Amino acid sequence: ELDKVKNRIIGAAERSVEDITKIGDNLAFTHAVDGKVYDLDEDLAILKGVTLEQVQARAKEIFKSPPSVSVHGNDLSKLPSYEQISAAFGQERTLDERGLVVQTEQEAAAALARAVAPGKAPVLPPVVDAPSEAPSASDYSGKPEVTVLENGLKVITQRMPTKQIFANVRVGSGERNETAEQAGLATIASETSDAASQRFSIAEKSEAVANLRGVFSSRCGLETTNFNIRAANEFTGEALQILAENFTAPRFGAEDVEKQRDIVQKTFKSTALDAQYNTTEQLNRMAFPGSQMDKDSLGSSDIVGKQSFEAVKQFRDQHYTADNMILSVVGDVDHAEIVKLAKAQFGGIKAHPETPRPPVPKATYRGGMEIKSNDASDQVTLRIGFEGSDSSDPKTIQVDSLLASILGGGFSSRLLSKLRSEKGLVYGVGAGNSPMKDCGLFVIATGTHQDKVGQVMDTIAEEVTKFAATVTQKELDTVKNDKLGTYERALAEPTSVSSLLSNKLAKGEVWDVKESIQTIKDVTLDDIKKRATEIFSTAPAIAAFGKGVEKLPSYEEISEKFGKRRTLDASGLAVDTAPAHDRSVKGAEVSAQPQDKKRAIG
Repeated sequence: ELDKVKNRIIGAAERSVEDITKIGDNLAFTHAVDGKVYDLDEDLAILKGVTLEQVQARAKEIFKSPPSVSVHGNDLSKLPSYEQISAAFGQERTLDERGLVVQTEQEAAAALARAVAPGKAPVLPPVVDAPSEAPSASDYSGKPEVTVLENGLKVITQRMPTKQIFANVRVGSGERNETAEQAGLATIASETSDAASQRFSIAEKSEAVANLRGVFSSRCGLETTNFNIRAANEFTGEALQILAENFTAPRFGAEDVEKQRDIVQKTFKSTALDAQYNTTEQLNRMAFPGSQMDKDSLGSSDIVGKQSFEAVKQFRDQHYTADNMILSVVGDVDHAEIVKLAKAQFGGIKAHPETPRPPVPKATYRGGMEIKSNDASDQVTLRIGFEGSDSSDPKTIQVDSLLASILGGGFSSRLLSKLRSEKGLVYGVGAGNSPMKDCGLFVIATGTHQDKVGQVMDTIAEEVTKFAATVTQKELDTVKNDKLGTYERALAEPTSVSSLLSNKLAKGEVWDVKESIQTIKDVTLDDIKKRATEIFSTAPAIAAFGKGVEKLPSYEEISEKFGKRRTLDASGLAVDTAPAHDRSVKGAEVSAQPQDKKRAIG
């Protein structure tokens, strides 16, 4: 546990050395508190030198001090007395008339000593008691177990030594929506279920409220809707019952659907001037034309506004079926017991294997350019996309993720170092790959003033085109260590483990934690170079939104900066070879009104 946290903190510190905000804070803080100049190497040396014995000793010292307790909520008469609470933490203490702890003479003396101590780390006392042999939270008791119920529901569990369980019902396989209308319906259905469950189920389970954590949440993304609940071990049955009731006895009516439909509509309308949303949608249209991904991801305000209670109910009946669901439960659980509970709670959900859903047509990457002029945004928000990896190959996914981290994954990344630290052109820039079942999109995202947009594009192109030839082993090792530290700490959280389990099972695979970690470790410098060459040889997809987008170079010029001159057809989509008579054309046609959308024509 200590090593994992150490690696994570050290990695974050080393990667933030070019973050002038953090350096400024550290300079001011250390000088004010310690009267000395901040030294990263010194801090790292101290951090690396921390021992398990020191952590154990500090834990004892911290948790033997009197607890401070604050509570807000209903019916606080059920809260134990301070004497009972403090006793539960190891030593019973009493309060004076002001609600403050009555200190012993020894405690008062210790507090005074701490108050007047010089600004140096105290010398930690040796550990007296033997260390606890409690297991690490990320230790796994065996591999995940899977059972498919008679109605087609898949049940997967992972045993972890925790005092609570996290249960997740995943509806859908993670594929893209067949139509924008279905996406809108999925949003309304999941949001209505969310509100109804919070309103009804928890009130009926009042005896478990103190032990239910997070209670209920849902999130709609593409073809997947997730329903989650967290509970203490002893309330596993109640937690699964609450989840199941969302499918076996959904308790919402026409008024509930209408309310959520109006909320979703307002969300759509609020995105009209949202630069991040607009550029994402523009990029999808340029990257995957002719697929459902080239539409607004959740349909439109008009489409959502037409959905009736009957339409939402019909959507649920068609999609919220047992054969389209995965139940994952993570915690100190017995697989056979979870299967038994699942049969009791979810066994009544019907399957519809006789009406299988037609496959979604494969999305084919194309590339192109679309810009939207809008004076509501003072800067140009920019997205540059390339063909990324799909979700079929775990190794390629990890290669692309590491590549993105080196290029634009933090303050020490190449793009941020160059664009922000050296040239002062942007506030932030990031890179990442979004893998889906049949396609993937590698994206570089940033924003800048209209007068600097040409310089930003030039700098990005320069860094991208030289990346494969100049990336180093040191850069790869740095992002590897950071990713492994983040990944290993995430695996101590049942929520993350549950998500990984259901994601893999949706693709017909069973997740193996050791295999996943080894996949990251196995990535080589040659893998990074090869993928960089493959990704950046594809036609760029350019999306821009904001004031002054017309100052962007033409698509021909931009594509040539990225290595190959390309032109656009009448739809704004990339054509590999630029006709000679088009090569002198510069500029783009842009929309004059905020909500008009037109392709940028080179």
